[in-house]
Amino acid sequence: MLIAMAALLPGCALLTAEAPLLEGADDGGFVAREGLWAVRDPECRAKPKREGPDTESCLDWFRVSREADGAWRVSPDPPEADEPTSFRVRIAVAGERLYAAEASPEGEPLLYLAVGARGRAPYRRLRLRIIDCEALLAGDEPPEGVRLKLRDSDGSVEGCIAETPAAVLEAARRAAGEDPKEFERARFEWVRE
Repeated sequence: MLIAMAALLPGCALLTAEAPLLEGADDGGFVAREGLWAVRDPECRAKPKREGPDTESCLDWFRVSREADGAWRVSPDPPEADEPTSFRVRIAVAGERLYAAEASPEGEPLLYLAVGARGRAPYRRLRLRIIDCEALLAGDEPPEGVRLKLRDSDGSVEGCIAETPAAVLEAARRAAGEDPKEFERARFEWVRE
């Protein structure tokens, strides 16, 4: 999911961290339905309830389950050869019905997302936005606790690295608020057990 979504942002530098920052963070009682979920980008008109992982469509499919320590496990369904087989995801409260998600794809750097919850818990609909450096720099300095990585050749932003949990939470708030309409359009929907 995350790698596929990151591919939609060509040339974008993503927020990452050198070590997990949200382990043990307050998840605010975040509970999502476990089971089969579909990711639908804004241009996709397919109906998840009428499709399935074995159907050719513009939907991406994932199995979501809760681990014993409260983290979430998100796995592509069916697994894709060029993608990590699963992601460990930690959630932390960033605002009212707004969360920061820290994803640990197997063999890949940490990634962060802004997650907007819709409806009542256990949530069946989420809004997602990968946190990229551009969202953090739009009109402002980066949040305190975010270090920019600049290219030697031209000084442009090559990446941004969160150093504290508070920096990740502020980054999620900025990412969700940068383009609210776009944030509302990226859907992650529960389909069935």
